[in-house]
Amino acid sequence: MSAEEAHLVAVVAKIAATGANAYGIGELAALAVRPEHYTEVMVMERNAEQFRLGGVASMRFYRVLTRAVADEYANAQWERDRATEGLSGAYVTVDGVVSTVISKPISDDPIALDEGKYSGLQEWSYGI
Repeated sequence: MSAEEAHLVAVVAKIAATGANAYGIGELAALAVRPEHYTEVMVMERNAEQFRLGGVASMRFYRVLTRAVADEYANAQWERDRATEGLSGAYVTVDGVVSTVISKPISDDPIALDEGKYSGLQEWSYGI
């Protein structure tokens, strides 16, 4: 399992623990039928250049995108609220190492109608 996959599993578990239908992109692609509402989760390593201390990156940084998707606005908002509940102020543990606190550096995109479904993005970040 790659580092990003390990982080994805940890982040999806945090969100799913709140009762949300949280899935990584690969999991969603494998579903024959998608749920009426769900949270799509993507994790990618961020460029650490801007976070270097003394010329050496002290840790790896990760960016998390969550996308609440639903047939109705209220269900998309429910999924978004569960992602916020699961990630805001939380930590993930990957390979026995605990991350910095998960934070939301920017405001959320509005939930809006997109290709027949309501959806909206949130961005999160942490270091480990």
